Amino acid sequence: SPNFSVGASIDVWTGKYKLNKRVLSNDYPGEVSWFDVTGGEDDITGWSFKPAILYHDKSFRLGAFVRFPMTFHISQKNYEELYSSDDGYFFNIHENIDPYYGAHYLDSEDYYTADYKIKAPMQVGFGLSLGTPGLSSIAFDVVYENWGEAEFEDEYDPYYFQDKYRSALNWRVGMEHKLPFIPVIGRIGDMRQPVTFKGPRGYDNSDPEIIVTDERDFMTLGLSKNFNENFRLDVGYAYGFWSEEEGAREDKESHNRLYFTLNYSMPEQYLK
Repeated sequence: SPNFSVGASIDVWTGKYKLNKRVLSNDYPGEVSWFDVTGGEDDITGWSFKPAILYHDKSFRLGAFVRFPMTFHISQKNYEELYSSDDGYFFNIHENIDPYYGAHYLDSEDYYTADYKIKAPMQVGFGLSLGTPGLSSIAFDVVYENWGEAEFEDEYDPYYFQDKYRSALNWRVGMEHKLPFIPVIGRIGDMRQPVTFKGPRGYDNSDPEIIVTDERDFMTLGLSKNFNENFRLDVGYAYGFWSEEEGAREDKESHNRLYFTLNYSMPEQYLK
């Protein structure tokens, strides 16, 4: 049918997560200090399958997709070192702590590894647009996922995600318009990606939950340039901000993201 399209994508995920944490404790009455160094690195891999359908005509498009549950494989490498000093004033909070100078080496473990899997939940989304793409149009889409349904596929706590995560409805809205004096398309938009972790971080019933005081929102700007009917360059900028409270603790974050996309469409005569 000229107005219906179906398709699917197989997405491959790969990345690293690194952590290096230093904790300083001073017992002034006992004149003893502890300096704890912990850290590690995670190698993360996974893949997902996503079928989709699209109805379209000259000025209207309506689409939907399903990303089936996917499994992340995580290989973890960790270390921990602990030092102490007999002088409670020896360790100071600054960036150049040297635990080897005048400190007692208490305990250290060589790198130890762990391998586990996380089954991420199904994701469902739909979107629509009105207008003529490349001239003037407006678009909206929503995506739903419930991280409370995720689970470890190993010996870890089977209720971890159910207890500490929540469902989320992501949405995006944007519009584009061809600028009047230069052959460039201008874009503006807004999107919400809710924080899904609700806590508490620990397992004590007295630990506070995380209260999101300002959901994670991004404001976006973009430009698009068509060099010919087959080749296009897109540039986008997004500014995001959100905040949350955890008992007496308050966290605020802001992010700046810049995107570049090159798009090439195969000429029609090569597809016949």
